[in-house]
Amino acid sequence: ENAAAEIALAMQALELRRELCHPFSLLRYQAEVAAFNAALAAEDLQLAQVCCANAVAFLEAALCHVECHPLLALQRYTLADLHMANGEAAEAAVLMRKCVQALHVTHGDGQFYQDARIRLREVEEGVHR
Repeated sequence: ENAAAEIALAMQALELRRELCHPFSLLRYQAEVAAFNAALAAEDLQLAQVCCANAVAFLEAALCHVECHPLLALQRYTLADLHMANGEAAEAAVLMRKCVQALHVTHGDGQFYQDARIRLREVEEGVHR
């Protein structure tokens, strides 16, 4: 019940900001992230994917001069997982390749990078099924 009320409020705020704000407005980004979190809590993976994709688009624009920014890599990783959960392996693979590339730059050959490479292999196997 609380999750449903939270998602309804988050969606109200998001719809208003989508109507009034530029797609790359910080206010809209904050609303997309709030709706994303509410959607995850309510286990609405389709809505979570849409909100996460909009958040990634914002970050790509805001951080265009820092292609390997760790926050962007993390959001792409999350979006890739949502694509996989929604049966969209090809889209997930594209995002995971970008994520792995960025993590190699930001984290070297550390465990986080190795974990992302393992996840990329799993995603690519999903593409070939």
